[in-house]
Amino acid sequence: MKRLKVPRVRLPWLGKSPRDRGDTADGAARHTSTGAPRGGAAGRTSPGMPSTAPPRAAPERGIVATTGSIPRQSLPSSVTSAASAPSPPAPSAPDPDDSRDATWRRLRRMGKPRMTRGNLLATGLTLCLGFAIATQIQQTQETGLTSLRQDELVRVLDDVNQRSSRLDQQVRELEAQREVLTSGANTAAEAAAQAQKRLDQLSILAGTAPARGPGIALTISDPSGAVRGPVLLDVLQELRDAGAEVVQVGGVRVVAGSFFTDAGTSVTLDGQPLSRPFVFLAIGDPKTMASAMQIPGGIVDTARRLGANAVIEERGTVEITALHTPKAPRYAQPVPEPTGGNS
Repeated sequence: MKRLKVPRVRLPWLGKSPRDRGDTADGAARHTSTGAPRGGAAGRTSPGMPSTAPPRAAPERGIVATTGSIPRQSLPSSVTSAASAPSPPAPSAPDPDDSRDATWRRLRRMGKPRMTRGNLLATGLTLCLGFAIATQIQQTQETGLTSLRQDELVRVLDDVNQRSSRLDQQVRELEAQREVLTSGANTAAEAAAQAQKRLDQLSILAGTAPARGPGIALTISDPSGAVRGPVLLDVLQELRDAGAEVVQVGGVRVVAGSFFTDAGTSVTLDGQPLSRPFVFLAIGDPKTMASAMQIPGGIVDTARRLGANAVIEERGTVEITALHTPKAPRYAQPVPEPTGGNS
């Protein structure tokens, strides 16, 4: 009878300590088998007898069956060190005070001046610009009228003298009126006379009454038509600065609200066309007005540059008969004088 050969089952975990066997609480993780110790009677079979060893159980799903323990020395050092190393502590939330202090330190470090080439160049340019501006202001304050031309200086001096003379004359007239009214002799008659005089002056200034007196006649011949409204406005302004009290251009009376307008090739004054040559009649001091027209850079020189010709004639009596029709104001209203109880 042929003898059956039964393979031996080697149990490597027998005779080892639980640490070497790697036993854990969950024994289902490893394959376990039952049997007698090596060299026992159950470990062998009699010839001709079937094996009494229990069949090897199939490993559960997800469990790998092993036939022996894995030596500890076979594991990589990185795995053992990682397994034995303690887990890092969980990061804690940053402190708001620490972050705020860090932000302020960063800002102070950024705002700290640095001696770079660009900073030095910008500082130098700023200092040079400030010095130039201060020097220019100082020179302007010191020079004043020294920077003006001769004709401009003459014009300024003439205007100052004329205004001073007019103001002195007005002061003398007002003082005389006050003395007459406060003297007590014939006060009612003097008051009526002063009121009538004031009315006549206002009528002349408003252009509602004719006027007569010494003055000049300025004639501007303009064959090329180069003299326009702005030039005539300069003439009127120069006459007023020279002390002209009443002015008439052509057949139009000049008042405070008069204006010049260019209409094609012609010029209008208060909407009325003016014909060439332009004739200005002005009542005032003839000498002063004639000198103002003939100063260097004045009206005569301006007309000459434009190809026109300006002729000035001093007259002992100038008749101004053109009248202005006043218009009632649409928006302006007189302010009533305060009574004795209102201050």
